[in-house]
Amino acid sequence: CRTMVRPKSPLGCSARVSDSTYSMRVNIAVAPGSPGIGENGPVDADSPASRTALATARFRAAHQLLDGGRVLPDPLAVRIVGEPEDVLRALDIDRRLRLFVCARARYAEEVLAAAVPHGLDQLVVLGAGLDTFAYRSPYPGLRVVEIDHPATQAWKRERLASVGIAVPGTVTHVSTDFEHDDLAGILAGCIDVG
Repeated sequence: CRTMVRPKSPLGCSARVSDSTYSMRVNIAVAPGSPGIGENGPVDADSPASRTALATARFRAAHQLLDGGRVLPDPLAVRIVGEPEDVLRALDIDRRLRLFVCARARYAEEVLAAAVPHGLDQLVVLGAGLDTFAYRSPYPGLRVVEIDHPATQAWKRERLASVGIAVPGTVTHVSTDFEHDDLAGILAGCIDVG
C-alpha cells in the first residue's frame, strides 16, 4: 500500500502551518447569497468557508471557459463553482495566476499518473477546497482522502449534491482544523499504512 500526500493549499501557496507568520489576507468577491462564504471584504485565508478555495475553483472554471482546459482538462470545474458562465468569463483578469493554479494541479495529477502503475493506491488531498480530481479520477481502485476545514468541506459537499456530482465510494471526507488539530494523528486514522 502506497500513499501520496498532495498539499492543495489555495492559490498555490505552501501548506499552511499554525505559525501566524504564514497567514495571508485576501479580498475575494463572492456572489450574493453564496452560503457560508460571507460578504466581500478581507478575511483570514482559513476563514470558513474558505474564500481562497472559491478563488482557486473560479480560476480552474475560468480556465475551462477561456483556455479550453488546455493545461488542466476538468469537466466538473464549472459545475462545482455554480456561477453563470458569463460571470466566470469576466474573471479574465489574471491569466498568469489562472494558468499557474491549473499547471500546479496538472503537475500533481501527472505525478500521480506516474505513481499509480507502481502500486500507489491512496491519495490524500490536504486543503481540498473545491478540487474535483476525486470525482473524475480515471483510476477505479484509487482511494482519495480529502482533508479540509469543516465549513469548507460542508460547503463542498453541498455544492457536489446541488449540481449532481456523485461521490464515489473510494472518496473519504475528513474534517480538520489545520490550525489546532494534530495532522499526524488525523492521517494515521484515515490512511492505510499496511
